[in-house]
Amino acid sequence: MKTLEEHLDCEVFLRGNVLTLDGDDDAVSTARTVVREMTDLVRQGHEIAPGTIEAIASALDRHESPSRILEDVVCHKLVQRIVAAYNEYAEKQAPALREAQARRQQG
Repeated sequence: MKTLEEHLDCEVFLRGNVLTLDGDDDAVSTARTVVREMTDLVRQGHEIAPGTIEAIASALDRHESPSRILEDVVCHKLVQRIVAAYNEYAEKQAPALREAQARRQQG
């Protein structure tokens, strides 16, 4: 909540499961959009971290779609996971590959 409030021009209060936004109309409107975007991401199974809030607020400042930017971030993270998994697999297979290569060289 602190991170959210730091990036918004309004006060954010959470009491139970009720979120209250207090400030001028434009700030509250922007904050409402940020909260909706975050809610959508949580429903889709994404984790919300301070960096996520920063990305959403930054996208809104640039009048861009936070969802699109966050989709790009999620895709990038997925690619990173795939590369890491491949590297781990290749590392585990390296001894067997070296052994097979040595056998081929021997004849």
